[in-house]
Amino acid sequence: MNNLNLLLVKHNQMESERLLLRPITLNDAEDMLNIHLMKKLHVLFMNNIKIWSKQKI
Repeated sequence: MNNLNLLLVKHNQMESERLLLRPITLNDAEDMLNIHLMKKLHVLFMNNIKIWSKQKI
């Protein structure tokens, strides 16, 4: 293992006042699925807004 990999293993978390970067675990799976589904819902909603705005009422 080279020095960079060793440093990453020892210091696998980075934290600031507003952010915590850490490796992904299986405990994150449900949250990641929810984020994915919310993004898909947002795209669907925005596409419908574009269609509705083009229609004359």
